[in-house]
Amino acid sequence: IDGNDAYSYTVTFPATISVAWNDTSAQPATYKVESQLLIGASLKVSVAPVNDGKMTATGTDKTLTYALAGGAEVVFPEVNEAGTTKPGEKDGTNATVTISNFSGVPVAAYEGTVTYSVTYVPAP
Repeated sequence: IDGNDAYSYTVTFPATISVAWNDTSAQPATYKVESQLLIGASLKVSVAPVNDGKMTATGTDKTLTYALAGGAEVVFPEVNEAGTTKPGEKDGTNATVTISNFSGVPVAAYEGTVTYSVTYVPAP
């Protein structure tokens, strides 16, 4: 180590996820991890719903609810190339959101939030 080593990581996630009205198919909430870390270091990445997945719209007290799948914490080892999975590694980039029921709520632009968490774990 000469003090100039380029240890770094980048986690890229979507700024918005759009769902068309009455579309009950899973929508991608995917993220990508690219890293070159010190041997033994890792990244932990997870995705979680906010407010129990409730979505609100201006002008109504009705809500839509989304379900999040694939958001469990995934540990990424030292070296990762964005969008790839090496043999034996778990693919943590397949998070999705699904709204399964639109009935009983007026058509409007509903908004909700998910939280992406990234934790750097230093080498022992």
